[in-house]
Amino acid sequence: MKTYSKLLIATVAFSLMACATKPKPNKVDIDSSKWLVTYKADYPESQYMYYLGEAPYKKVAEDQAKKGVAEMFSTKIQAVTTSKEETLEQGMVFRQSYSSTSNIRTSTSLELKNLKLSQSYHDANKGIYYILATLDKPETARIYETEIQELYNEVDQLYSSYLQNKDILVQLAMVSKAISLHDQAKELLPILHVLNKGMSVLSQPRVTQVQLAEIQFKLLNNITWFVSKDAFENEKLANMVQKQLNALGFKLQDQEKESMLSITGSLKLEKSAVENQDAKLVNWFANIEIFDLRANKKQMGKFQTKGRSSQLNYQAATERAYYDLDKKITTEFNQFLISKLLNL
Repeated sequence: MKTYSKLLIATVAFSLMACATKPKPNKVDIDSSKWLVTYKADYPESQYMYYLGEAPYKKVAEDQAKKGVAEMFSTKIQAVTTSKEETLEQGMVFRQSYSSTSNIRTSTSLELKNLKLSQSYHDANKGIYYILATLDKPETARIYETEIQELYNEVDQLYSSYLQNKDILVQLAMVSKAISLHDQAKELLPILHVLNKGMSVLSQPRVTQVQLAEIQFKLLNNITWFVSKDAFENEKLANMVQKQLNALGFKLQDQEKESMLSITGSLKLEKSAVENQDAKLVNWFANIEIFDLRANKKQMGKFQTKGRSSQLNYQAATERAYYDLDKKITTEFNQFLISKLLNL
């Protein structure tokens, strides 16, 4: 009897050891991994774009999944933008002017609206995370379609306000803003085209971007400036500014009362305290201010730039300073001036 009892205890102990060595599979893990087999059927390509990320770390797998969809999208956008103009179904015209959207076509980190991490599974045995990123194409197309249409509607509102306003500087700001909205819409159009293959019917704005650019150019050319060399402490700086205003097509007036804007400036040149055996150094600092003569000479903006120029002697270094400043006026002051006028 004792022998039988000992045998029974040993059998039970062996069974428990066996169970501990080979645990039953976790039912939750089995169920949660089924989508790995069925996801292609669950997310048909006619409606979805998807990508399966696999990595030892969950965040890496998530990023991989999102990046995979973005790369697929970028490839499709690049294919769309190979032609300069396509006429889409139901009358929607897709025009290419992709200087501002090249980043969209080449980027693999495209930020897509409505991109979701739909499924996930961690294989504990392999130490791998599986993450599925999906994009519902019809649903996402509606989101982008709404956003583009809102941009077009705002373009129309700005154009209507431009027609009613008589202040040339306010008109210029409105037209410039409308051009910027056109650019924003242009960046979204390739995405929308990929999502629904051009089946959208968007209500186009009353005025095209080309027409707005023509209006903007005419408005800029009608802005009158009073540039008096007496208002500049340095004649060479005055000549640089005047040359730049002429290059931009502005009208320069001899009388302040006939002008809309005025401009003043100062330039400080000094020998550098820094010793250099091989060259003489000259520090320079320029200050240029713009005023609205129609608003009691209210300051509209201030441009400041500085630098250090070197040559074998101080006279040559001073001439080099004027040369370096002229380059700054041609580039940085030019951009400052336009940005001030277009973003009032």
